Amino acid sequence: MPRRIVLSLAVAIAALLLGLVLAFLSRGSTPQPQPEPQPQEEPIPPAQPVENPLPNEPEEPQNPAGYLLRDYEGRLAIFREESNTPEMIFDVYTRLLPQADQETVEVDGVTYRKRDDLTVILAMGVDHETQDEYEYRKAGQADFLRLIVLDNKKKTVQQLQIDRDTITPVTMLGVLGDRYEPVTQQICLGYAFGDGRQSSCEVTVEAVENLLGGQKIDQYLSMGLDGISTLNDLAGGVTVTLEDDFSAIDPAMTKGTTLTLWGDQAEVYVRTRRSIGVGTNEARMVRQEQYIRQITGQLDEKVRQDQNFVLTAYDALEPYLYTNIPRGQLANEAWAAKDYERLETIKPEGTYQVGDDGFMEFYPDAASLQQAVLQLFYEKA
Repeated sequence: MPRRIVLSLAVAIAALLLGLVLAFLSRGSTPQPQPEPQPQEEPIPPAQPVENPLPNEPEEPQNPAGYLLRDYEGRLAIFREESNTPEMIFDVYTRLLPQADQETVEVDGVTYRKRDDLTVILAMGVDHETQDEYEYRKAGQADFLRLIVLDNKKKTVQQLQIDRDTITPVTMLGVLGDRYEPVTQQICLGYAFGDGRQSSCEVTVEAVENLLGGQKIDQYLSMGLDGISTLNDLAGGVTVTLEDDFSAIDPAMTKGTTLTLWGDQAEVYVRTRRSIGVGTNEARMVRQEQYIRQITGQLDEKVRQDQNFVLTAYDALEPYLYTNIPRGQLANEAWAAKDYERLETIKPEGTYQVGDDGFMEFYPDAASLQQAVLQLFYEKA
């Protein structure tokens, strides 16, 4: 199992993902894998903003040369094109998952049909490891992952919380961008092998699509760590009650205190893991969910009060973003999406264990993942 960098979650994404994204969007021989990212210790110094040319027509991801990922007897496997014999089989079970090309599926005697008019966005919170525009294996990790599904017919939005330690096949990229066979590893690691922009995002999108049985993800948005204080303050500060003690970092942040987070306090609250409470990513995700619910409501209200708030926030955060969503589309659709009903966030059940390399691994329960896919992409016929 590849080694992975133990990083804190980017607060920036928490806000952007549920604030901006939800408010803004409506509608031959196989090369050997390259060396894996090495773990580093917290704390991580803030990265410099990544210059972001927003592509109007992003390139389509290229299929790994000669290889396809598909189901084989209930598990995910690699096949050569035009071959029915798997080259490699992963311990990732897909039998229960509806596949992307299935318009209808029957589960426990109930028939489900694929929803149409969905907008599917993957939001990524990234800890960038380098200030350089590009350095192989230094693009950082997608430390925060959340799938956002907008049903434009029912006017609802629902999110899938994806643990960064989820084990799934992830395509490896070489120094020159060559695509190698997928490797079963933590889903957050794929981002590190790209350019910190388009290729990193596309590899991560592909990994999430594989995890969900090939369900198509339309759009993506990644945000670096530095953006959190900006967004937090744009929202007017976020008030929380501290269930853990952060006073070793900030004397004002003592357990049991209710306070409004400003600037770096928001980063401390959402990002810090090892030195707080039980120190697990699972516990940190609970804290992040609390923060996201609060800031999302505040950002929604900002949009209702000022239709130009979307552009103001986007422009302020643009140095820290990379996305395939054009700026104009965000502005045009913000008003339509602001009143969508927010459904409960889905968090798949599963099993945590420490891998052979000493890092945490999360194995999602197949039945739980099946229900998540049905809930997000299907409806009863």
